[in-house]
Amino acid sequence: VDEARYACDCLVDDVKWLGYCKIALRSDSEKAILALLNTTLKKLRLECNDLEKLQESHPARYDSAGNGEVESACKTVQGRMRTNKLAMEAKLEAKVPNSHALISWLAGYCAWMHTVLASGPDGITAYHRVRGRAYAKRVLGFGETVMYKIQPKSPERQELEKLGDRWP
Repeated sequence: VDEARYACDCLVDDVKWLGYCKIALRSDSEKAILALLNTTLKKLRLECNDLEKLQESHPARYDSAGNGEVESACKTVQGRMRTNKLAMEAKLEAKVPNSHALISWLAGYCAWMHTVLASGPDGITAYHRVRGRAYAKRVLGFGETVMYKIQPKSPERQELEKLGDRWP
């Protein structure tokens, strides 16, 4: 947990996005993740009065099978990170060190991909379970350039000069 509490704030926002009234946050017994979990639980209890039941859960110590589902998801996200990093490096024709700031963004992107694309045993993705419908938008590769046109009546367009760029 850093001074800015970035990871805590992200986790709180994710829990709010889910919209459940009852939730259990599960973690292993690693000191860093326990600190994050405790800080997040405190913040959720302060900010979310609509949560009926908020609890934490931990597998038994030294039981590798007790957290198997989470370990499997971590391996999947790591594989997606490796694939996306190699694809990005091929496009850039350069190596990106693991300490580069892009890797933090890549981790979030790959976790999001797991939520949107990975189906559970019932064939439904986590996104579908939460939102009630499948994710229907096109998924782009990490680091892709996306051109879009600013809408004529949008505030961004009003700020542009007559000869300003409409395709940022």
